Parts: sequence; structure tokens; C-alpha cells
Amino acid sequence: MIADVIWYHTTTINLFLILIFAGISISILFYANVAKFIKLTRIYFFTYYALLVMIGFDGLVAMILSERDFSININLMIGAFFVLIGLEVYKFIQFKKFIHSPTDTIDNYRKLAIVIAIIEIAIILSFIWIYQV
Repeated sequence: MIADVIWYHTTTINLFLILIFAGISISILFYANVAKFIKLTRIYFFTYYALLVMIGFDGLVAMILSERDFSININLMIGAFFVLIGLEVYKFIQFKKFIHSPTDTIDNYRKLAIVIAIIEIAIILSFIWIYQV
């Protein structure tokens, strides 16, 4: 039972990494077509939050089923969960400013989105690296 939950948690984390790479590719490939860029970015935001909540929930289920106490690793994962939420909320606020501002260009938001995605990937890969060692 616990192996299935950990497999599910690992699978959702891998899907989440694929989604972040897809978000980077949206910023790189579709910046010339602003309407398509905005549409795909909105879909990305909804999918991002859905997968992040799934990761948080199945991580909580895995912790409860394995009967683990709150350790430093679990506290760091919870902290990383909230940092990922905060980064994406900041990116969404900047996205809304980009949509409603006629003077803001797509390049400013595009650079910000790529930098935040790289930070998110670094956070996730650091936890994967810790648990592989």
C-alpha cells in the first residue's frame, strides 16, 4: 500500500517537472503570437496548481500511511511547497500586469517566467537528489 502511494507521489512529481518544462517551452516557442501565448499560459497556470495540490496531498497521505513524524526533511518539503506556490502566484500577478498593461512587452514577462521556472526546477531536483543519495 505504501509503495503504491510513494509511486503515485513520484509519478506526480515527474509530471510536474514535465509541466514546468512545458511552461518554459510556451515562453520560448509562442512569444511571437501573443494571443496563443496568453491562452496557453492560462491553461498552464490551472494545470500547475492542480498538480501542485496533488503532490501536496499525496505527500501528506504518504507521510500518514508510513507513520512518520515531522522530520526536518518533511518540514523542508512543506516549505518548498509553499515557496513553489509563492513563486507561481508572483508569476501570475506579473502575468496579469502584462495582460492589462499596454506598455509592458512580452519579453519582460517571458524572461521572468523562464527564471522562475528554472528556480522551481532547481527546488524540485534538489529534493529528488537528496532522496536518491
